Amino acid sequence: MSSKTTLYIYVLGFFALQACNRLPYTSVQQGGLQQLDSNWTETHQKIDALIQPYKNQIGSQMNVVIGYSAFEMIKARPESALGNGVCDMLMQYGLSEIDESLDLCIMNHGGLRAPIPKGAVTIGRIFELMPFDNTLVIVELDSTELNALASHILVKGGEPIAGVTHTSIVNYKSGACFMAGEQAFTNNKTYKILTSNYLADGGDGYNVFVGKPRTETNILIRQALIEGFSNTTETAPFSSQVDGRIIWDPNLDE
Repeated sequence: MSSKTTLYIYVLGFFALQACNRLPYTSVQQGGLQQLDSNWTETHQKIDALIQPYKNQIGSQMNVVIGYSAFEMIKARPESALGNGVCDMLMQYGLSEIDESLDLCIMNHGGLRAPIPKGAVTIGRIFELMPFDNTLVIVELDSTELNALASHILVKGGEPIAGVTHTSIVNYKSGACFMAGEQAFTNNKTYKILTSNYLADGGDGYNVFVGKPRTETNILIRQALIEGFSNTTETAPFSSQVDGRIIWDPNLDE
């Protein structure tokens, strides 16, 4: 569905709601059928005129510059500067605004829908990057469940991850596990993972999250990213790099 078609639906829906709120009245209407084909443009022109003021307003809001990026970032597997940077930004937001005891942030590769350009970043660009109304959720896992999560991420081909310190998933002979620096996440503590409600509900095969203790934040991921980018400037832009967060070598010994 094109963005223009979507805008038509939004505006027509708006007027339909307004109509439902009016007082009852009686009128006589005449109707008929109109064949639609590629040559039929009259109603398009009428709708264009009708929605133009709303389109202008939405356009002006979407074009607001909220931050800057040091270079163009696109997603890739097993990891990318875009995925790493988004997870780092969400992890920082989570630690400062939600729960300072968070251990990890996990997002999904498929949820990032557009690159971030070099230079100015607008609100519209963040909507393109994260068009879904997914929210941030905290899920708690023990070390065994965390290893299962690491294995699933490797099966998926890699996902964006971040931690308090440099965090990676290493595919040892004995199995996959999360590492904070050179220290494995293998003790008996409960780990708090910041993720999306989509993954927390088991989306994309993340069944390890289903039924586990969770905390709903009701904070849109998109809103957290907008706030994160608003902290960047031309002289201190958003930046990230591929730094070895997914390590595939199956011959490594612990």
